[in-house]
Amino acid sequence: MANQNKGESESEYVEFQDITEDSENNISSDNDEVSNEVPDDNTADGTSLATLPTSELTALSAISDVDTLKLFAVKMGIPGSPASVAQRLARAIELKVGYMQGLDNIYIINGRATLSVWLFLMLIKRAGYELRTIRDNEYLLNDGTYSKTKPTVTDPKDPKFPIDRVCELEWVWRSKITGEVERERYSYYWSEAVAAKHTDKATWKQYSKQMLWKTTAIFGSRRICSEAVDMYEYGEIADAKGIDYKVSETGNCTPIDITPKN
Repeated sequence: MANQNKGESESEYVEFQDITEDSENNISSDNDEVSNEVPDDNTADGTSLATLPTSELTALSAISDVDTLKLFAVKMGIPGSPASVAQRLARAIELKVGYMQGLDNIYIINGRATLSVWLFLMLIKRAGYELRTIRDNEYLLNDGTYSKTKPTVTDPKDPKFPIDRVCELEWVWRSKITGEVERERYSYYWSEAVAAKHTDKATWKQYSKQMLWKTTAIFGSRRICSEAVDMYEYGEIADAKGIDYKVSETGNCTPIDITPKN
């Protein structure tokens, strides 16, 4: 079972890495240069939409009065470069979430807008999917059973010797076609995270339980209900780009430069 799920997840991860390699079509100013370092897009530099030319606000077509949006940005003291603020607000409008909710939970990496775990999961739930935890970092044993605590046995041949850790979640929703309740589960193993070199990062070492659950939720949602969210979670892009980031006790990943909720 572990081997089958492992193959599926590794394939998805390779596909994801190929997607993130394309940074030429991102939204940025003419003077921006693409790099693998955390850009200044998330840094509070004291600027706001008040200094952004009206022509650069065309993405905010849902706002009929641009001047009102500029005044809003000035009044709220929104941090970040004008281009970053404009892109984050545009995404907030597209996702139909509040301005401040979007600014607090949308981050920019090399011109690409990404979501916090909180906002990603909120959009999943808003689309009608309930997420339930079946196994939360349980140990997979030699005999195929699971244990919530790590067994003390040391013999690798012992039936109760732990060979892996797993997080398994279940998505529940009502079909719009049949009206019936449908369910699908997705599992992600610690060995998969090791193979993807996730566990080499300090964030995975410090918050292994949260990161395993978060990754299961993101990868599973990508497989089961990809139509609910067409954006990547911040940690996904950061991992693919080799960028370090902060992780909260709830598993939310945020840029090191600035944590919008502070």
